[in-house]
Amino acid sequence: MDPSASSVDNGRSPSDPEARPIHSDASKRVRRGVDSFRARARRLTAGARSASEGASNYVKNEPIKALFIAFSVGAALSAVVSLINRSRDNG
Repeated sequence: MDPSASSVDNGRSPSDPEARPIHSDASKRVRRGVDSFRARARRLTAGARSASEGASNYVKNEPIKALFIAFSVGAALSAVVSLINRSRDNG
């Protein structure tokens, strides 16, 4: 049986000498997980900010191209949605 499960089953608190190592290990694992999550969130935020700035700069430098790209993407998405709806109606 898992030692942490027996600690929970016996209702031991973190102040119980036998439960301290389990509690300490669990606390360390949770802390590492939270730190890892925060680091990933910071990297994703930085990446999103960089992409946003790049897109903004592109639109400022090439407004006509950006307009045509946006129009083309919208038209393509509209065509895909139309095809999906048509296949549902026929299928």
